[in-house]
Amino acid sequence: MKKKGYLFVLMAAMCWATLGLFGNTLMSLGLIPEQVAFLRLFVGFLILTIYALIKNPTILKINKKGFIFALLVGLVCQAGFNMFYFNYVKTIGVSLSTVLVYTSPLFIALFSRIIYKEKIDNVKKSISCFMFYRSIYSCY
Repeated sequence: MKKKGYLFVLMAAMCWATLGLFGNTLMSLGLIPEQVAFLRLFVGFLILTIYALIKNPTILKINKKGFIFALLVGLVCQAGFNMFYFNYVKTIGVSLSTVLVYTSPLFIALFSRIIYKEKIDNVKKSISCFMFYRSIYSCY
């Protein structure tokens, strides 16, 4: 069972790693970033729904509150991320887009400090934020 979990993680990493290539290919065929984002999410939805229907259909039962929450998270988080990411891929390329995606922990830490007045209390957090910023800066 443990090996199966590792296999799933490996497959997920491989799919994630080809995301920019997937987007570039579809956009070179004439699709706009929003269509690529929709296609990615819709195909994922279909695959997961079919899998759930075959394995355990009861996991698809959801109450109204859960449905509204899932819909909002899907529209705001997933659709938003994908549309921004594929627009970035079209505008600045895959490599720089990927670097920008992984700057989010740094911005969350900084905005939490500025907006919510949260302390970056841990020395390790401060060092990691600095090293992260430095590595992003060295990409330019």
